[in-house]
Order: sequence, then C-alpha cells, then structure tokens
Amino acid sequence: MHRAQKDGGGVDSFPFPIVDLEAAGEASKSPELKRLKDIDPETEGLRVKLEGGTYKENSGDKKGKKAGAIIEFQCDHERSGLEGLDTIEDSEAKERRRRAEGEEGGVSSGNSNSSLQIKSAGLSDDDTYILRLDWRTKYACDEYEKEKGDTPSSKSWGFFTWLIIM
Repeated sequence: MHRAQKDGGGVDSFPFPIVDLEAAGEASKSPELKRLKDIDPETEGLRVKLEGGTYKENSGDKKGKKAGAIIEFQCDHERSGLEGLDTIEDSEAKERRRRAEGEEGGVSSGNSNSSLQIKSAGLSDDDTYILRLDWRTKYACDEYEKEKGDTPSSKSWGFFTWLIIM
C-alpha cells in the first residue's frame, strides 16, 4: 500500500508492507484460513487472513503499527476472478489520463464489475492497519471440481495452493 505523508513541504507518498512475506513462515504469522460457510451458511468461499506488515504514520516513524490483510474469496460461478483487473499498460494509461484531466489520486475500490473489490482499508479497533478485499471467483466454489468434470486422476495444484505458495 501507499500512504500519503503530509508535511510542511507538500505531500510525499511512501509505500508500506501489508504482509511481510519473510515473517510468514513464523508460527505467529501463519495465514489463517476459514470457510465462509462457517460464518454464514448461505455463503460459499474462503477467508484468508495474512499478517506481518508494518504501518507507519510517516516515513520517519521508526516503530510503526501492525498491518495485515483479510481477503474473502467468494464463490461466483460466472467469474474467473480476473474480470475488471487491468494489465500494467492499462493502469499506466489510466493514470496518465487521470493526471492529464487533473483528477485527485487515492485508493479506489475499482469499478463495480471488477471481481476484486477493496472493501476497506484503515485502522481497526486494536490499532492494526487492515486491508479488506472481496474477490469473487468460480475457484472459491465448493463444487468447482465437479462442475468442470475433472476426475481425481487429472487434478493438479489449484488456485489456493498457488496463492499459499506465493
């Protein structure tokens, strides 16, 4: 994530990690996985909670606060999960157009047709910076393997396996 720092000289933007991948191997930093059906019996999918990042009020802040992400992969039989996601070239072109038109920057939740939506980003009650994302995809459906007609012998590593590996 990027945070805009306001000081006497204007606005300075600096990045901060939401999830620390080096710390992910530690027992206390392991991802938490939970089926959405356990929370709401009417909802299919998976909630992934990742931690280990550090949020700092400004670039000179030494200690910082904890940061993390909560991603809800929601079942949507009609979506691959890539709908509405831009390529790097698309994003750069939109940024140039936005700057040329003089629009203000900032965190956007994207368009409503996008499979990946920013639900919220900010400090929680326990002073931890949390980024919440909703990602609608057919790969989060319980019956995905049966729907595509795979036999057990033709299974390969799935979407969530690659996500955890990365």
